[in-house]
Amino acid sequence: DRSGYPRRKALVNVNPYSRVVMVADIYCAMTAGRSYRQAYTPYAVMEFMTREAVQGRIDRDVLRAFMRICSLYPVGSWVVLSDQRVGKVVATNGDKYDRPIVKIFFDKDKRTAVRELVDLAAIEGLRIARTFDGSKLKIDAMEGF
Repeated sequence: DRSGYPRRKALVNVNPYSRVVMVADIYCAMTAGRSYRQAYTPYAVMEFMTREAVQGRIDRDVLRAFMRICSLYPVGSWVVLSDQRVGKVVATNGDKYDRPIVKIFFDKDKRTAVRELVDLAAIEGLRIARTFDGSKLKIDAMEGF
């Protein structure tokens, strides 16, 4: 938020490279665990950074570029879709930040294994209902990639 920046410069007066590093640093710091707290999910960090950008503490254009690459639901995020299927985000969809490509692992009963790719940008009405920590699932972390 530049509170420690010399002379509290306005964000527009901060070097453009510094603004890029700010976004990357926040993302890396918050998605990594610390001795005093667990790591935040990538989605929670994206949500936080979006609020910060709305309040003018993060450069909106830099965050928009970051989200174009990482998406609101970064690759590797575990999600539950609005139809209750469970999957992992395997690719982003450019400017469609909330419409990534998801590999479905379980259908709505959570028992039947499914291996299906779903492009949320191509399916009207289907959306991500929530994210969750998939580390407890008995699935190889690299499966789906």
